[in-house]
Amino acid sequence: MAKILVVDDDLMIRVILKHTLEEHEVLMAEDGRQAIALVEWEQPDLVLMDILMPGLDGITTAQVIATRHSLPIILMSELADDVVVPFGLSPVKVVQKPFDPIELRKTVSIAISNALLKRASMPARLACS
Repeated sequence: MAKILVVDDDLMIRVILKHTLEEHEVLMAEDGRQAIALVEWEQPDLVLMDILMPGLDGITTAQVIATRHSLPIILMSELADDVVVPFGLSPVKVVQKPFDPIELRKTVSIAISNALLKRASMPARLACS
């Protein structure tokens, strides 16, 4: 079981995602500032985040998280095909909203597995930082 941080300003989407990912421990944040704080406190294994949110949008939040932590970030958007990800930010995937629950679970599982493999292959001194 992985710890997943779901970030979306829409409570209904957060609840649906929590149900969709019920085999994992799901943390929820409603905006970018909460997400950054929860990543620091809870150290999730993966972040699943909407792009269009008030305040700090998903791209900016992902950039902040990526500068401090090495963890997979999956972005969600109703405009997934039109999303331009800034240079240097490499989300695992940009998922189209509304999402297919089966495909989303599969994407999350692959991202978590790949992150675990990456961590396992890191030299011990780098894995701790």
